[in-house]
Amino acid sequence: MTARCFTICSAVFLCIVWFAVPADCETRPECQALRQELQTKQEQLNSYLEALGKKGNREDPLLQNVLNYNIEQLILAMSVLEKRIKDCDASEPGSESGGMSSVKSEESKFATKTCGDLRRMLVQHVRKENAFKRRENSFLGDLTPAEKTEYRETVQDLETIRTILKNRCTASPPKDSLKRRLR
Repeated sequence: MTARCFTICSAVFLCIVWFAVPADCETRPECQALRQELQTKQEQLNSYLEALGKKGNREDPLLQNVLNYNIEQLILAMSVLEKRIKDCDASEPGSESGGMSSVKSEESKFATKTCGDLRRMLVQHVRKENAFKRRENSFLGDLTPAEKTEYRETVQDLETIRTILKNRCTASPPKDSLKRRLR
């Protein structure tokens, strides 16, 4: 159980590290070398996660301990590399970001939400929309004017949440079944 929990935490950390590293780091050779090293560490971590998920390896506690230790060490090394890459970017002139322009353009009630909060809101809004659709198509009666406006607001919020999730919280699709299960 703890190995599965640790594997899930490791995969989440990997996703955080993957999206936290800026893509415009190739302007200096040092940054490019650090980025290459981080990419190799990520590939090693993926291979350890795959090995940890194999059925034969799940039954061997010694191998699981070794793999978990290697995963911990890689995560620590990756966090150090991530900090060094951020320092490398910060030392460059003109590499400052544009502030919160992407957040300002989004609706204010969704701007401060995390990806997890947005996904939960998406599920709630989809359920609400489905309930309104069922009610609208039922034989018992039509929607009241207040319910119709609430339905329109729900549909608009749903489109906004989907757009924000698509722009801010996209992730690459998992390559194997273990990563798919961990997601």
